[in-house]
Amino acid sequence: MPKEKGQSEAVAEAKKEISVVKPPEPRLPFAEAREEEGIDKVRDILFGAHVRQYEQKFKHLEDLIQKEIANLRSETTKSADTLETYVKKELEALSDQVKNEQTERAESAEEMSDKIDRTVKSIEKKTGQLSEKVVATQRDLQEQILQQSKSLMEEIRSQNSRISSSLDRSVNDLRTDKMDRLDFANLLMEVAMRLKDEFKIPEVE
Repeated sequence: MPKEKGQSEAVAEAKKEISVVKPPEPRLPFAEAREEEGIDKVRDILFGAHVRQYEQKFKHLEDLIQKEIANLRSETTKSADTLETYVKKELEALSDQVKNEQTERAESAEEMSDKIDRTVKSIEKKTGQLSEKVVATQRDLQEQILQQSKSLMEEIRSQNSRISSSLDRSVNDLRTDKMDRLDFANLLMEVAMRLKDEFKIPEVE
């Protein structure tokens, strides 16, 4: 295979270069450097192509990873910004809603308090008016009862006076005219009839 052939040629070339190398002499710093250089050259001949390929692959993979990391960071930043914006909007909306509800509740409570105050004042006013009306009605009734009592007493006194006068006249007539018993009975009957018709108690309005 071409790949194996290339490797064989690389090995032969390395052996050739190694055979050219002189026998080791006393180790000096310069000689050690040349020996190290020869080893690096052999290593490069044997594995250089593969190492360079792997280095290129690693470099490409590293670049790809860095690119993906950068994209991921960008997407994460965008997502975080979007989420932050959404959260801020939701919090602002919730805050506005809470403020509106608090304002509405405060206004409703104030309105209810005013309504209760107005109702209490109206009840107190009506109660006062009713009390005044009751007092006035009681006063009027007492006045009417007093007037009717006075009228009734006057009527009773007047009736008593008329009855007494009538009886006195009747007695005087009996004494002067010496009426008989029948006339006296008729006289008493007449007095009774008068008492029945005239002595009436006025009705209370």
